[in-house]
Amino acid sequence: RTLPADFAERVQSARRSAFEHDLRAVPGVEAVLDGMTTQICVASNGSRHMVDFSLAITGLLPRFEGRVFTAADVRRGKPFPDLFLHAAREVGARPAATAVIEDGVFGVQAAVAAEMSAFGYSAAGNAEALRSAGARVFERMADLPALLTAGRRVSG
Repeated sequence: RTLPADFAERVQSARRSAFEHDLRAVPGVEAVLDGMTTQICVASNGSRHMVDFSLAITGLLPRFEGRVFTAADVRRGKPFPDLFLHAAREVGARPAATAVIEDGVFGVQAAVAAEMSAFGYSAAGNAEALRSAGARVFERMADLPALLTAGRRVSG
């Protein structure tokens, strides 16, 4: 069946509308970000436009200004390590001293391939898949600081 000529535009419009109406920051993420004392960034397979749009809607964009990286910045996106390695270079971080917070298996695979510590946010019910890919799994954002601190002690 042939799609209408404006199909892509209609899908994009519906997506933007749904984001504007329903997208919210993960509960507790602001407190976690407020407590961070190290460099932070976003490294997403999403388009730059949609990542910026999503961060703006949730009110998080100012926290990452100048430190948002997308698959368009590299030759290969997740599950390859290129995006995370690029982001680490750009913010001056050593991969072995970098923690990646991910909610998807491809992201965990990319972090593991980059030799970074992977933490899997499993609120969507994908804990086993994240764990199998190599992540330390957590369900509540409030649990992340303790996991990061424990990870720092283990890796030095």
